[in-house]
Amino acid sequence: MKKTLWFLGLLPGALCGAITVSGVADKSYYTGSATFTIAADAGFAFIANLDGAPVAVGSAVTSQLAGFHDLEITKTPAGGGTSETLSLRFIIQAPGRGGAEAGLPAWTPHAAVADPPSSFTGSTLNLIAPSHWPKDSVLPVVARLTGGDGEGLRLNGKVVLSGVSERSFPLRRGWGSRLLPAVSAGGTIDLAANVQGLAVSRPVVIEDSPSWTDAGGVLSTNTMWPVNSRIHLTGDLTIAAGNTLEIGAGSIVQIDPGVEIIADGTLQVDGNLSDPVVFMPRSGGQVWGGIELNVATSRVNASGAFFTGAGGDASWFGTHPGYASHRGEQALFLIGAAGAELHTDQVWIFDLAGQVMNSRAGAVIDLKRTLIQRCVTGGELSGSTVTIDRSALIEIPSDTPEYIDGDNDALYVTNGIQTIRNTVIGWTKDDGIDSGDNGGAGTVTTLENNWYESIFHEGQALSGVRNVAFNGCVFIDCGQGIEDGYGSPVAIADGCLFSGNLVGARFGDNYNWGYGGSLEVKNSHFAGNFYHDVWGYDWSSWTYNVAPVFNVHDNQLSIPDAVHHPLNTTPVDGSLLAPLMPKPGADVGIAVLPVAGAATPGSYPGTFTLRLSGFSSRQAGATWTLLGSNSQDSPLSPLATGSVVFSPGETLKEIAAPLADPGSYAKLAVSLSAPEAAVVTAGDLWFLNAPAVPFTLIQERAADRHVLRWQGSGAVLERSDDLLNWKALPEAASPAEIEPAIGVGPFFRLRY
Repeated sequence: MKKTLWFLGLLPGALCGAITVSGVADKSYYTGSATFTIAADAGFAFIANLDGAPVAVGSAVTSQLAGFHDLEITKTPAGGGTSETLSLRFIIQAPGRGGAEAGLPAWTPHAAVADPPSSFTGSTLNLIAPSHWPKDSVLPVVARLTGGDGEGLRLNGKVVLSGVSERSFPLRRGWGSRLLPAVSAGGTIDLAANVQGLAVSRPVVIEDSPSWTDAGGVLSTNTMWPVNSRIHLTGDLTIAAGNTLEIGAGSIVQIDPGVEIIADGTLQVDGNLSDPVVFMPRSGGQVWGGIELNVATSRVNASGAFFTGAGGDASWFGTHPGYASHRGEQALFLIGAAGAELHTDQVWIFDLAGQVMNSRAGAVIDLKRTLIQRCVTGGELSGSTVTIDRSALIEIPSDTPEYIDGDNDALYVTNGIQTIRNTVIGWTKDDGIDSGDNGGAGTVTTLENNWYESIFHEGQALSGVRNVAFNGCVFIDCGQGIEDGYGSPVAIADGCLFSGNLVGARFGDNYNWGYGGSLEVKNSHFAGNFYHDVWGYDWSSWTYNVAPVFNVHDNQLSIPDAVHHPLNTTPVDGSLLAPLMPKPGADVGIAVLPVAGAATPGSYPGTFTLRLSGFSSRQAGATWTLLGSNSQDSPLSPLATGSVVFSPGETLKEIAAPLADPGSYAKLAVSLSAPEAAVVTAGDLWFLNAPAVPFTLIQERAADRHVLRWQGSGAVLERSDDLLNWKALPEAASPAEIEPAIGVGPFFRLRY
């Protein structure tokens, strides 16, 4: 959650008795760094600690660590006597992050790691695409991984497609999608997909000359668009109250820029997995409007359907008063009246220019087995009854390491009843699910068996007046897993896992307002959270909240806190984690994560990060080796080696392996071997000097598309997954579209 903050405080400098500190004040904020000096009075002995570590007295001390800091000073006469003490609490804010992260270090989610092929055994890769498709139109494709029971299986991987051209896209906890380039000629293509050895094929007939029917205006009678219809919406289409527009399986609805569908009656979409219905722009690069449900009789019942390319009006909510929205972009579904209802099942919504949903009080929203991916936000839902089950809300708006302060939540909910179960929520620039301060009596949120991952801020941010229950949820790689913030949210988390986050569970937030709620955490597991497993500070009182307000008991903590939360144990019992794993007891993937920026030997930072594909109920690990060579043509030699052990529940480790002069090497690599309860699922991490022939990488559509341009003639583009085995792509010419990096690799090089 983000708000604008105003701080009125003391001038730098504090005096308490005879202890004098210049440069910082109690309860104060600084950006980037803070420098202070403790006056060293003669005849006195000093003990000074910053965050528990000794600091100098009598000379300037500078800290550049973003987060909350506690400076504790004790001054005692050298000849004996009464000691004096001073405590100064202050915050250093990370540059560019602002008040939304006040009191916390900056957090950037980490690259995903693929699960090993053994984890995919016995599962099914479902490749969903239209069976017939017009030429010269981008082709929507969805991949969903299911287990032997037919339910979603939360594994990571890379779906490699052939049939159009060699393409790939990430599978994030069992979900993924892509718009494939248009095919220019009629015929049949065979989309063959593979993820970690699990294969599936999907034939698609490319229509050379489909016949399109223009539509628009008002439908004042029940209307049927039969199976395999080809509809071109040239203007707004209104379904009058009391009437139904039914769209048959396999139909394609292409929509002109800005055109809207107004469902005062019922829009019935009857697609299926074999022959889905598709709503899309008329032409590539264009954006249509959305679907409005403006009256109590409005209904949308959609199954087996793709929706892509909506949200054409970037300032829609700025010109349509009466709605609550943190963003201005148009929503695909505007559920704007009490009694209006949106129901989806096996629906896939991705690559929108705007939001997915926006609702008013009294609306009903029911999503089942629905994918929401790559949009501005999943939407803002106010006063509505919301049910989401077995779905995914991911990549909001994209999965890149750049920080964006833009309210890009998977969902933002206010008052009403929300029930979200069995759903993957992650890879968002702001929160997974945020909740506004205008909740009220009767606002109840139930969250069961959800998986939150790789979220810049909170997995679930709570505020306002509401009652919230978490049960069996997993929080991985989030800024904070659960935050019980301003207002009076009352929350209970039972049987959850918090692994590899900055903070697992927090009472308080990063503002300075009132905190009248409570958070109880019980029967849960905390492993490898970087800042705190549990944390109870707020910036109104600047004190640590404990029971009964922040009641943490009967949990397993990896960072014991006997002072604030004594009723817990350590370490984590791995046997209790198995039921929360995607495949209980299975091996996990392990990889060295890529580094930001140019990875040259001179940029080697002296550290690297190892990550598992997910937590394990067993101890996992591997041997790491740092290798180097003084010549591009010479083999690598070991420079340092060590072993890493992940305790049950842990997912991230930072390894220190400094080099005195890394820039003196022609190439460096970090390699993994001898994995334990794990499989290495990505190539080595390489630090290479730039090639002699210049090339430029241009990123388009965030992480979804990369274009490589190069100079000179006679070059052959080559591709590799491991930097060892290279495959020539002789047909590639500049500019060439290449696969985006997923985890580590793929790699490309030019050979002249």
